[in-house]
Amino acid sequence: NSPPANASPAKPAPPAPAKPTTTEPAAPSSSPKYGVHVCSMQTEAKAQQEAARFQAAGYPAFVPRVDLRAKGIWHRVYAGPYDDHAAAERAAQEVRARGLTDFTLVQRISGRSSSGS
Repeated sequence: NSPPANASPAKPAPPAPAKPTTTEPAAPSSSPKYGVHVCSMQTEAKAQQEAARFQAAGYPAFVPRVDLRAKGIWHRVYAGPYDDHAAAERAAQEVRARGLTDFTLVQRISGRSSSGS
């Protein structure tokens, strides 16, 4: 059995291209992160003092500036960032149990690790 006369000879398959890096998952530093919102201050100095208090207690902290339009500029104090919601929730429970704050709100912070510090 020979191939039909109009069939072209079989060509070897081209070598597989190198695996493109653009299809790999994003690096951990750009992955969504979670923070524990612990308070908001109108002055950056007070917010930084609160962040320092959480840092002294062993929690990473950062202070983004937020424009709430009619309410003005505020500085939110977050403990974190944490890699996942569960870790942030554990930290939130810990800071409340330790009496560092009564208010906690776990929020997705989309890879922000610090702002204004």
